[in-house]
Amino acid sequence: LFLRNPWQLGGMGFCGATLAVALVQVPLIGVPLLGFLVPAVAAAFYVAIEEISKQKIKLPRALRVSAIKQSPREFLSVTRDERRLMQVLALGLYSMIVFVLVDILAWFIAGPSLFSPLANLTITALIIVSIATLLRITIYLVLGASLVFTLPLVVIRNEGLVPAIAESARRTWDHGVALLVIAGLSAVPFVLGALIAFYATWSGYLFALLSGTFLLPISLCSFYCGYRTVMAASQSTQGMGGDMKRANYV
Repeated sequence: LFLRNPWQLGGMGFCGATLAVALVQVPLIGVPLLGFLVPAVAAAFYVAIEEISKQKIKLPRALRVSAIKQSPREFLSVTRDERRLMQVLALGLYSMIVFVLVDILAWFIAGPSLFSPLANLTITALIIVSIATLLRITIYLVLGASLVFTLPLVVIRNEGLVPAIAESARRTWDHGVALLVIAGLSAVPFVLGALIAFYATWSGYLFALLSGTFLLPISLCSFYCGYRTVMAASQSTQGMGGDMKRANYV
């Protein structure tokens, strides 16, 4: 699916990775703001991937440059639909609150050591920082899993926000392990980039930027395929249940 139009999706991935790397550098408000924008970015990817999924061939060579130029516009596509925008902003507020609470929890556990270079930490402080970091990553992955089906139900199937959240919660519970594996894939470049940045700041940022350009859209393509598979299976099961009920009634 990604290879049908890697130029557009890769361009959007570059925009997303650049936004993430830039906001992380902003003190205090950068990470919460990133959390607020995550649902909007993911929703834009879902809309683009839905359109690409309808194309059964790879993008012709003559359209590649045009697709790259179009990618920033597609990255902002959710802002052009008022109904989608309001729902995505509500999810963004929920995501931002989680990010803020996670930062507070991490600071409570590790304190100033959380922002100190690894080379300057004692063994005890390093263990505490590692625990706080793993806890943050775990909660972020759970947050991502809670949004993975909600967003396509809202922006692709135009379902209401509350029914979409309820349906997503049920499907996430059934397939949580698989979804966390895919969410882990999207987190890899930024986690490794952050670790590299402790020793070589610009190398870490560059690694996160380049790897995020590809892994971010590929992981979202995987989520989209999961959404299509799970929802198709759900509809099939409901259809079989309806047939059985009608047969029993007859």
